[in-house]
Amino acid sequence: MSSVKFSENAYCKMIMHGVKYPHCSVNGLLLGKSSSSKAKEVEFVEAIPLFHININLIPMAEIALMQVDTYASNKGLVISGYYVAPEIAKEATFDKISNNRILEKVAVNYRDPIAVIVST
Repeated sequence: MSSVKFSENAYCKMIMHGVKYPHCSVNGLLLGKSSSSKAKEVEFVEAIPLFHININLIPMAEIALMQVDTYASNKGLVISGYYVAPEIAKEATFDKISNNRILEKVAVNYRDPIAVIVST
C-alpha cells in the first residue's frame, strides 16, 4: 500500500469544489509528480475540478482527460488520481460505472491510480 500526501493547493481545491456546489456531486482529477514505479509514496500537487451537476458524462470526461493530460505533461506531472464528492455524504461510495470508467482511463497512463471520496 502506498502512502498518500496532498499539497495544500490540491487539498483545498478538492474541498472547495465540493463546498461550492453542495447541492450536487462533483468530481475531478488529481495530478502528481511523476516518479519511478518503485516509489511507495504518492504526492498529489494539483487538483483539477471537472464536473458538477451531472458527473456521468463519459464523452465529456474523455475530452477533459485529454486536455488535462496535455496540461500535466507540460508541467511535468501525471494524472494519478480521481476524486469525487457525492451529493449526499451518507452515499460516500464509489460504485457508479462512470467513476470506474474514468479510473480505467487514468490507469492507462498511471499504473495504480488512487480514488478519493471527499466528504464535505
